[in-house]
Amino acid sequence: KKKKKKKKIKNLKFVFFGRFLKYKGIEKLIDIFSKDFYIKNNISLTLIGLKDKKFKLPKITTSNIDIISGWVKESEKNNILRKYDICILPYEEASQSGVIPVMFNNSIPVIVTPVGDLSNQVKNNINGLICKKKNITSIEFEIKKILNLKFFYKLRNGAIQQAIASNKNFSKNILSLYNFLK
Repeated sequence: KKKKKKKKIKNLKFVFFGRFLKYKGIEKLIDIFSKDFYIKNNISLTLIGLKDKKFKLPKITTSNIDIISGWVKESEKNNILRKYDICILPYEEASQSGVIPVMFNNSIPVIVTPVGDLSNQVKNNINGLICKKKNITSIEFEIKKILNLKFFYKLRNGAIQQAIASNKNFSKNILSLYNFLK
């Protein structure tokens, strides 16, 4: 029997969203996405956020990495984020992240490193991935898992289900508040 070849995704768009600070591991992303494999397969990374005066971004030398620097207005956030397939947060340290619910509300799966409470915000292999370690090898291992088309769709579906559940909870809370106030 011939083994069925798994369909691989090309043209995948990753996004980092948040302030550009040292502890957020942005340098690792730049190192990873600068490799030939990502360039040849048209796998891109966009860094979106505010620059911090204390942290200098490494020089970007490849065409598959973009930076959108500045504050993103609340009214523009969803339209901007819908252009991306997956969010990646390679934090060195953190308690939790407000970016994760924003991504789920836009049906975008998230890859996180195992720091702080991030691993409690993401359901591993359901609506995102949790790296085993904070290093480049572990992050890249999780990135490459997503290149399997079927697995990517599974994660995307998990993020969609998370968005639906969040919206139902929000609606229930609004209804409860309305009933309480009347």
